[in-house]
Formats: sequence, structure tokens, C-alpha cells
Amino acid sequence: MLGDKRGKKRNQYTADYVVFDLETTGTSAVNDAVIEISAILVQNGRTTDEFSTLVNPERPIPYHASKVNHIYDDMVAQAPLFEKALADFDAFIGDRILVGHNIHTFDMRFLWRDAEKYWGKALANDYIDTLPLARQCLPQLSNYKLTDLELNMYKDIISDMMKFLGRSWENYISLDFSYVRTETNPTLVQLIGYDDTVVIVGLDIRFPNSSGRLSMCLPGEMLTNIFTEISKNTGHRNSGEDKSEEIFDSLRDSDLEIIAELARTRLQLSDIYHLNVGDVVDIQQPKDAPIFLNISGRRWFDGRMGIYNKQMAVKIGETYIKA
Repeated sequence: MLGDKRGKKRNQYTADYVVFDLETTGTSAVNDAVIEISAILVQNGRTTDEFSTLVNPERPIPYHASKVNHIYDDMVAQAPLFEKALADFDAFIGDRILVGHNIHTFDMRFLWRDAEKYWGKALANDYIDTLPLARQCLPQLSNYKLTDLELNMYKDIISDMMKFLGRSWENYISLDFSYVRTETNPTLVQLIGYDDTVVIVGLDIRFPNSSGRLSMCLPGEMLTNIFTEISKNTGHRNSGEDKSEEIFDSLRDSDLEIIAELARTRLQLSDIYHLNVGDVVDIQQPKDAPIFLNISGRRWFDGRMGIYNKQMAVKIGETYIKA
């Protein structure tokens, strides 16, 4: 968005924004030029659109810059000039807030400089720089480059997972899993031989606004040792013996958590923040809508809310998981 004044730096949360990043021929907002601009549009916490283009800087790209961003002269030879790329970027962002890492002292200066150069106008979008936020939220780190922040997040996720890995074996054997380190250069470590047997375990990881899959590699030799210890504890069993009834008897006595779900709706964080006692949240469902009963994240039944023995209860109406 072009205007008479440059946008202001902000720190308040906003539901809609554009995350962007520049690649340049160097670090000087006076002498260097943009060679790539990329952005994603985020609305209500979800990515809804993307923008990316290489830019012809009308000069050779220095070797040291290409070594960092892996963009070379032949890649930008047919790319648009930055005046065209910046105009397209301006149309993409509209009046939305811009978000990026270290943009206050770097990226924004390139955008301000060239908007004023081409059109005599200022880029008027307000912006949020995540670098000071990272320093505030993670004071224990010594470096706040994006790579270091990603590695720190990865360490936290893996460390949390270690706790649950031990619990998954606790009915058979006591195992203590722990996070040791993150190896960023896989060529420096080779824990498993090329001919060794491994088991690949796929884990689905879900967050409120995103999801992904993590593959875990378990060496066959390690599992063999674990199963040997389990056998010592449980005694020798004939591999041909049918233990299905014993297993099912054990499963029948297991406790399962059932979650009754009335409905799902979306609220902006600002609305949730200002909720008070007595406020009404419209879930946009008819009053006689069914209640869904979920087990382990899957819908098993639906039913109707009522009273049984003077307690709230749900009468099963339909079964989704067939025996």
C-alpha cells in the first residue's frame, strides 16, 4: 500500500498478515539490489495465498551472495525488473500488516527505498519484526537467526516426544528416552550401517493451524535387545500358541476416554480475550443438533443430550465404527 508516510513498527497480534522475505545482492540498502521477493498471505492463522518472483538486478550477483541464497545470474536473466516485481507485491499485500524476521533493519529499507525511487511514494503498510519478539520469548538463546530458532523449536518438540515414547513401552519394559542433540550435518554421524535392518515409525503431528509427519528410524538391533529383555520378564511363550483371547480380555478392561463434542466454531483471538461471564458464544447449530462422542480423536457415536439418574447423559443414536 503506497502512501505519504512509511508504515509503523507494531507489536500487537493480528489475525491477517503477510509474511515476506527478500534475497539481495548484499547487505547494503544503499548500494545493493533485490533479486527475489517471496510472501505468503495468512488469514485467521491459515495460509491462503502465496507470492514469489525472482528479480533481475541489472548487475552481476556477487559470488558471496550466491553462496548464501543460491541464486545465480542465469536464474534471473529473464526475470522482471524490481519496479514490476514491487508493483505486483504491492498489489498482493494490499493494506495488510507485513511480518518478517529482522525486517526493521533490513528488508523494509529496501522496500521503502525503491517505492520512493520508482513512484515518489512511501510503502505505508505497518509491520511486525519477529526478531525482537524472539529475543523476548527466548532469552536463553545466543543467536536469533531463523535457523537457530527452528532448531530450538525442533529440540522442544523432540524433547516432549521423548516423554511419550517411554510411556508407550511401560506395560512391557522400563525404557528411558532422552534428547541428546540435533545434528545439522548428517554426513558427520552414521549411527546405522547401510546393511542394518531398521523399522520406520511414522508419527502424525498436528497443531491448531498446521500438521506434518515425522519419520522415526529404530535400529533392528536395538529392538532385538528390547524384545529379548521383554522375553526374560514374561517368560518363554510358544510362538504358535493363540493368545488372542488373553489379549482381548486385557483390552476389555482398559479405560478409554470419551469426549462429547457439542459443535465446533471459530473465534478470533481478540474475541476470546474479551469473553466475560455471561457472554454468549453462537455455535451456529440447531438446538436439537446431535452430540458427537469421540474416542482417541475419532468419531465413534452420535446421540442426544438428556438426563439419566439425575445426571447429564447422551443417548446413542448412530455408530460410526463397526465391530
